[in-house]
Amino acid sequence: MEKRINKIRKKLSADNATKPVSRSGPMKTLLVRVMTDDLKKRLEKRRKKPEVMPQVISNNAANNLRMLLDDYTKMKEAILQVYWQEFKDDHVGLMCKFAQPASKKIDQNKLKPEMDEKGNLTTAGFACSQCGQPLFVYKLEQVSEKGKAYTNYFGRCNVAEHEKLILLAQLKPEKDSDEAVTYSLGKFGQRALDFYSIHVTKESTHPVKPLAQIAGNRYASGPVGKALSDACMGTIASFLSKYQDIIIEHQKVVKGNQKRLESLRELAGKENLEYPSVTLPPQPHTKEGVDAYNEVIARVRMWVNLNLWQKLKLSRDDAKPLLRLKGFPSFPVVERRENEVDWWNTINEVKKLIDAKRDMGRVFWSGVTAEKRNTILEGYNYLPNENDHKKREGSLENPKKPAKRQFGDLLLYLEKKYAGDWGKVFDEAWERIDKKIAGLTSHIEREEARNAEDAQSKAVLTDWLRAKASFVLERLKEMDEKEFYACEIQLQKWYGDLRGNPFAVEAENRVVDISGFSIGSDGHSIQYRNLLAWKYLENGKREFYLLMNYGKKGRIRFTDGTDIKKSGKWQGLLYGGGKAKVIDLTFDPDDEQLIILPLAFGTRQGREFIWNDLLSLETGLIKLANGRVIEKTIYNKKIGRDEPALFVALTFERREVVDPSNIKPVNLIGVDRGENIPAVIALTDPEGCPLPEFKDSSGGPTDILRIGEGYKEKQRAIQAAKEVEQRRAGGYSRKFASKSRNLADDMVRNSARDLFYHAVTHDAVLVFENLSRGFGRQGKRTFMTERQYTKMEDWLTAKLAYEGLTSKTYLSKTLAQYTSKTCSNCGFTITTADYDGMLVRLKKTSDGWATTLNNKELKAEGQITYYNRYKRQTVEKELSAELDRLSEESGNNDISKWTKGRRDEALFLLKKRFSHRPVQEQFVCLDCGHEVHADEQAALNIARSWLFLNSNSTEFKSYKSGKQPFVGAWQAFYKRRLKEVWKPNA
Repeated sequence: MEKRINKIRKKLSADNATKPVSRSGPMKTLLVRVMTDDLKKRLEKRRKKPEVMPQVISNNAANNLRMLLDDYTKMKEAILQVYWQEFKDDHVGLMCKFAQPASKKIDQNKLKPEMDEKGNLTTAGFACSQCGQPLFVYKLEQVSEKGKAYTNYFGRCNVAEHEKLILLAQLKPEKDSDEAVTYSLGKFGQRALDFYSIHVTKESTHPVKPLAQIAGNRYASGPVGKALSDACMGTIASFLSKYQDIIIEHQKVVKGNQKRLESLRELAGKENLEYPSVTLPPQPHTKEGVDAYNEVIARVRMWVNLNLWQKLKLSRDDAKPLLRLKGFPSFPVVERRENEVDWWNTINEVKKLIDAKRDMGRVFWSGVTAEKRNTILEGYNYLPNENDHKKREGSLENPKKPAKRQFGDLLLYLEKKYAGDWGKVFDEAWERIDKKIAGLTSHIEREEARNAEDAQSKAVLTDWLRAKASFVLERLKEMDEKEFYACEIQLQKWYGDLRGNPFAVEAENRVVDISGFSIGSDGHSIQYRNLLAWKYLENGKREFYLLMNYGKKGRIRFTDGTDIKKSGKWQGLLYGGGKAKVIDLTFDPDDEQLIILPLAFGTRQGREFIWNDLLSLETGLIKLANGRVIEKTIYNKKIGRDEPALFVALTFERREVVDPSNIKPVNLIGVDRGENIPAVIALTDPEGCPLPEFKDSSGGPTDILRIGEGYKEKQRAIQAAKEVEQRRAGGYSRKFASKSRNLADDMVRNSARDLFYHAVTHDAVLVFENLSRGFGRQGKRTFMTERQYTKMEDWLTAKLAYEGLTSKTYLSKTLAQYTSKTCSNCGFTITTADYDGMLVRLKKTSDGWATTLNNKELKAEGQITYYNRYKRQTVEKELSAELDRLSEESGNNDISKWTKGRRDEALFLLKKRFSHRPVQEQFVCLDCGHEVHADEQAALNIARSWLFLNSNSTEFKSYKSGKQPFVGAWQAFYKRRLKEVWKPNA
């Protein structure tokens, strides 16, 4: 795989000049596991062992690192606690402090004040972080390099010495609205505050540990202080960006709800219904405010459900419900821990509420009529439908059905068993569900005793309690609607806590940030006390280590590097004066004050950065920018629970990239993505003629390639093993989760890498279908369910960016319509209108049923086989016999006199019999009879569709006026090109 990337890079570098990066270049991060005793034993048992396995981390280094992680984590929490308190006291003030200042290059003399209708300065709604005075809006009108005019907005304090500009974003109201324009803060900066002002001195009164005490020594204060500063400021800036985005979203929802509330009041008046007297609160800015607002919304939604949807049978379009507000993100680390929910206490509260209503529920279900009972069960989705899998009657063990459906199956079974005696039905259903809940509870407790978190089982237990509560509380709707609302709102809050808490991260990853790998200002010290080092082995290979010099007495000496590569020699890499410098190291490997982390590189891992002669740290084309030491929990399938593991994340920065000015691909590669084959590609010249420059399996020339063809069988094998394991475990199992996910990711990366390679080597643009507007194809339990289509494009975009190229260089999109329905031999495109015409011309003659297409007679006979997704079964029918049945039911052979339902059924049968895709992989033209693999044809047509959309012909411009004009324009373009340029039969 890396060899293919190197070929791409060599091709780009050979054909195009490179250029140095001016400021910061594209970055990539490498995550490497720290070698521990457990990891080394596991690697030694492998049949194919890694080429290099360094010694394991020493006990002293592990203890020192653990102490450093403890102090660093506690200090980060204490710092965030300070800002969390400030955010609670004045969230707008904190946002103003973190607002990203505008560039200093802006000439403030060119700023124009934004005036209101009365000629006064417009306020931005924010205050100056230095004096608290309002920030006023100023604008700067500019022209882009392409000649397009645009306007930037800024907030500025009018105090002369406080002229720091703050970026603003203008929020325009909806059309035909009298509301004024509002503003939000444009961006939040990571280093907007002087971090050191709150905690670095020993005399500080803040609950923040002085830096001099981190890991028990004063030498850590410099590097750790900067790393903490960057980490805390970046974390808070990211949180504030998300918080402000939700504030803006809330503004739209609150305005829309007010309009919907008035509409519901009018509807209630027309139907003579008593509408609940509610007033929507103002827009909230806190979590408590959101909860209060959503509580009012919940009451209105329940009223709409009971009175308008269930009683009056109105649709959601006729009676639109009010929308709930999305919750605010939690303040990093500290808020979630302050508001942490005790899961078992909440479970007990839900059980207590349900048990208290048991007798009332039994009375209700014993006396309700059969018609009303079925209506209630259907309304709560208890009753099964034909989409559900078949299962053993009366069983509660079907993980593929939701809890409510399993509950409904049980009720129907017990109703038959007790001949409609719903008192006995209620008692046995209650007993069985209690056993189910007790079994889940016991399983979860056993897992927790093993320090394992089974979040899926907790979610299932929550669903069963929810199903049971809905069943019991039905009586309250008629007896005491107010109490019903109160119970339902309380239960909804509990359900949110129960389902969300298990899936929340139990413990934050503990991290020590590394700000850089630089030589100190004195020229003979390590500025940030971190160093990437390697030791030479007897075979000439290298073991890599991360050295951390945070001890009081630990010391690393270095001199200029030499070319001697003898066994046992230590070297490292530092940066100074903008250049990389290899140094020879001298230190005591047994020094208890040093933290030496052996890096367990894989066979290929890191080759691009370290072992690669073309692009590596040694050549200076890549710079080691920064890093992190991470302690995170990973799932160990052998012991069945999570365990801590150490990683080192190294971030590399490109210092020289390809100059894109000379890259202008001329050929086209159409890419058809599917579930069975990840990508089928077709190479054409600039005119759309097939270009046979690929090689097929026998080595012959071809213009078609199939990429990743073997992945589908691998995925099926994993899915089958996963289902077997889940049946054995009796529920959700994590055993094959990572394997399935890794296979899907591997498919995306390798397929995208091959596409990139062919695009560069054949000087072609990759043309994808635009699947973003309803043209996507998805399937259950397949690669496509995970949005692999989008991931493939994201990977290509990231890879291009890393080489210094924009996505437009080698990527483009076209419309997906009709690319799989157009014949590449004659240009005929089958459409719905063609099938409608076939139905109109369907006649019964002495020889049987027949119709025409393009003046060609088609016999309406033959076997039809298709899969009914609704019934989940294969259906076989004989077309002429089915048409005879429909004719007999209608009493005549005139199609125009049949009912709409029978005409639709006949149309469906014609589409199945005369399909352009008789099987998934095959395309058959209904006009000329041309047969070809469907994906290969689609790939070729995708490339040609791009030519059609980028042509200057009048046909292209008419596609927007409707479907039929677009189809006509596309067919005219295709047939003309076939005759004049492509000439498939020449």
